[in-house]
Amino acid sequence: MDLGAKGRGSAVTLTTFMLLLAPACAQGVGLDDSGGSVTVTATGTGTTPTDTSASATEPDSSSGEPDDTGSSAATSTGGESSSSSGGEESSSGGDGTTGDDLPQAELYPFDRVHSPISVAVADAMRVIATTADKNPGVFTRVGGSISASPDFHKCFADDPAIQGLPAEPTLVTTISHFRMVDLGGSNSWNHVSAAAMAGWNSDMLVAGMPTPVGTEITAILPGFAHVLLGTHDLEKDTPEALWAFADNLLDVVDELSDGGVVPVLSTIPLRGDKPAATLLVPRFNGVIRAVAQGRQIPLLDLNLAIGKLPMKGLAAEGVDLSVFASAGENRPCYFSEAALQFGYNVHNLESLRALDRARQVVVDVAPSLDDPGPMLLGTGTAADPIRIPSLPFVDLRSTGDSPSDIIDNYGGACDVAVDESGPERFYRLEIAAPVTVRAMVFDRDPVNVDLHVLTGVGPDTCIKRHEQEIAGPLPPGTYYLAVDSNGGMVPGGAAGEYALVILLE
Repeated sequence: MDLGAKGRGSAVTLTTFMLLLAPACAQGVGLDDSGGSVTVTATGTGTTPTDTSASATEPDSSSGEPDDTGSSAATSTGGESSSSSGGEESSSGGDGTTGDDLPQAELYPFDRVHSPISVAVADAMRVIATTADKNPGVFTRVGGSISASPDFHKCFADDPAIQGLPAEPTLVTTISHFRMVDLGGSNSWNHVSAAAMAGWNSDMLVAGMPTPVGTEITAILPGFAHVLLGTHDLEKDTPEALWAFADNLLDVVDELSDGGVVPVLSTIPLRGDKPAATLLVPRFNGVIRAVAQGRQIPLLDLNLAIGKLPMKGLAAEGVDLSVFASAGENRPCYFSEAALQFGYNVHNLESLRALDRARQVVVDVAPSLDDPGPMLLGTGTAADPIRIPSLPFVDLRSTGDSPSDIIDNYGGACDVAVDESGPERFYRLEIAAPVTVRAMVFDRDPVNVDLHVLTGVGPDTCIKRHEQEIAGPLPPGTYYLAVDSNGGMVPGGAAGEYALVILLE
């Protein structure tokens, strides 16, 4: 995506919907500059609403309580509305037929520490594992300081370092499984990965020929990879950092998957030393979630798992994770009640569970570990938009195979001169109470898609457009988001894969 070449569109007032359109901070544009409530009260359709009551349970091995960093659930309705402005209005550019239902990815709930591994996800993981001849008894780590820390994973290499392991029989099996292959005097637990170094951000993982990921794959032929990226990308003081991170993460995941290595993605924790990063962490984690869900690979929500710990699981300096210590030594593989108040101890336990779940479906060929969840509804056409069941929301798919190509230009409050002649996908969001949202779209060159917010499905109902993000309050009502392929540089539109992330703010 060109980070500065495309226009923002004009700012106008739509009194009907009380939206004062004005530019927002950073790269995006705002729906309003007057603030607003973040309450959404209606129930969702197509997914299970998250319980946000005070009686919600604490996180366990498969589920968790929403934290306070952007993952609190709020729901919107995704059912059919009785009417919408704009009707069947469209500009030239295709017949706009609905097309057949497309396969939908398993949705990853925001209130679970471990994403569900249904039959579909298990099958997707096994497909990756069979694309190349890799060793299923080996895993590696990909990331920066947390991934490279001596307090992460290495204690699983020795029995005396493990105390109070939960009575889950498969955990012991997984610890032994990844000890069996000798990696030149080490095993997977204490191997020093060429793709995990202190201080590395995502740029380092995609640099060079071969990349550090490629070097690590060639060196030890891992069947799995634990991937935690983004913590050091927060140190970049540029608006483009999030979009560069999205490109890099997809590149890393695709290099692993194409090489037959099953990625296990992790969200990132907060940065206590950088208060400004508090707003950025949910955005980075939204991208991570979108990639994991879109690729149907395991997601470990570390941010959720440690979010209720003292200091959010962070050490005193606010960068590294905290670790339980006794007798003057760190004990990151102690799992007593007291020890599980520390970041690395929880991280080690939950990452062990994540690897155990991956091993069960790939090595033991378990058909699934979880029941299938509800799927998204809709094909993405104007007549059958994808219904957004709740907020926050993520999706990863392509405009390249969209059955809809009916809008070439958007009017209303948007710049009619911008060429959007490629195929588009429509989403519908119903808001029951005032809410402040941030919607972001990510793509990789040569794909070039733009984001539009509309009050109907016709091009003249567009109220805001941007190539990357739109933020601001929305009053109650029905809204449509169109991810459309920009045709400014590519005749017919630069269609392709994109990630859509919508957060409450």
